[in-house]
Amino acid sequence: MCYYRGMTDLTYVTISDVERKLDISNPTALRWLKEGVFPGAYKEPGRTGQWRIPLADVDAKRDMMVWELNNQIAYLLSLD
Repeated sequence: MCYYRGMTDLTYVTISDVERKLDISNPTALRWLKEGVFPGAYKEPGRTGQWRIPLADVDAKRDMMVWELNNQIAYLLSLD
């Protein structure tokens, strides 16, 4: 995983890092960026600028995904 230090000394990762960390596809990662799922993300200047996503935002999304999955499992188990 590639880590970058930004101006505020936050740790940033790339889209491919997010894809690996959350086990999602590139289209999903891009859609989430456009939807604002990673509020601290920014795109570097220029036509081919890379996205930089705060690792804290990625970790928060992962925690939310785990929480949602646990709730779904608990609901399914309660149906018995």
